[in-house]
Amino acid sequence: MNSESAVVSESSGVVRADRDQFAVATTDANVLDVTAGGSLIEVGPGFVSVFTGVSYGPVHVTLRVLAIEPSAVDESWEVVEEAVVEATSPMFAQNLDGKTNSEIAAIPAGSYQVRVHASGRDEATSLEVSEPTERYRFDFWPYSGGDGTAVATLVKTDRAWSIDHAGGDAITPDYTCVYAHDALGGHMRVPIDSDEARKEIELKKFAGGLDFDGWSATDSGEAKKVAYLDPGVVTWLSHQTSTTLAQFNTVCVREAIAQSGLDRHRWVVELVEQALASQRIGDYYDIVRGVESDPRIPKRIVPGLPGSFEVVQQHEAVKTLAGFFDAAMVPYPTNETSPLAKSLECYWYALATFGFDNYRALISKVRSRFSIPINQ
Repeated sequence: MNSESAVVSESSGVVRADRDQFAVATTDANVLDVTAGGSLIEVGPGFVSVFTGVSYGPVHVTLRVLAIEPSAVDESWEVVEEAVVEATSPMFAQNLDGKTNSEIAAIPAGSYQVRVHASGRDEATSLEVSEPTERYRFDFWPYSGGDGTAVATLVKTDRAWSIDHAGGDAITPDYTCVYAHDALGGHMRVPIDSDEARKEIELKKFAGGLDFDGWSATDSGEAKKVAYLDPGVVTWLSHQTSTTLAQFNTVCVREAIAQSGLDRHRWVVELVEQALASQRIGDYYDIVRGVESDPRIPKRIVPGLPGSFEVVQQHEAVKTLAGFFDAAMVPYPTNETSPLAKSLECYWYALATFGFDNYRALISKVRSRFSIPINQ
């Protein structure tokens, strides 16, 4: 019997991805209670959550219940992963706020082997879309025993959310190209020695036309990295007290951790919140090494800021912490680093975490949060 003839039920519809994720879960599931994860899915009690390519917007989802395990893996999909999930009540296709699609039938309570298929995650990575660009199919069949403690990757040909951990294949940004604006205001990857790249790099050097006379070398150096994106925020920061700068950094750190998906991992959140509360970080490299080596944390490359290389999003999010804390606590000499320079560095890494397609959203958030005047 093949998988098509073994289909007991099947339904399809659209679910909205929110912050790069959606789930098939019970109504009371805690999707942060992850027991196993891969580059496509995470599983835990009563849920299967999915890493999408798009940051926000609709994706097409099909849920199938099968009588038996499929006879073969469908390799026409770009990524396929498999795991075990147990649910004591029905599971629904839903976004992270718990909003379900009534067109998609619930999966009855039970113990299941689940195989999740996906295609299209590389088409609109990190973007907000209005029409589905990604397809997902979930196949559930009765769990008959065996190793249910891990996620198995059966097919992986896309770049999205590639795992980078000890013993695995590291993902490395392409340092031969930078990102530039295309004719429609979107992004394009161009060789670093191209005319398009030179144009973007010259705009970076112009630094929004700001005059840095009277600034220290450290402050102006950090400011010049970021001023071209919104010189008004840099000007506003230069007039703030240390207390306000610390509050600004806290917002940047939390936004970057959330944007990168690291807020889905309890141990990361606990370390970050402890550091924010005490204004100190015990060992910066504890978080760096932990994120690098945790196989439950997928890593993904996102488009770099204008005139910059692409980056590993989770790495940039962690870097927001390095510039935030006391000089003695960060992993490089900072005896002459001012609170302003630390804020500018934190802001830069937060913007890099959001990437080319989303950095304006972070600028809007900090402008709104701190009531930064429009004329700045």
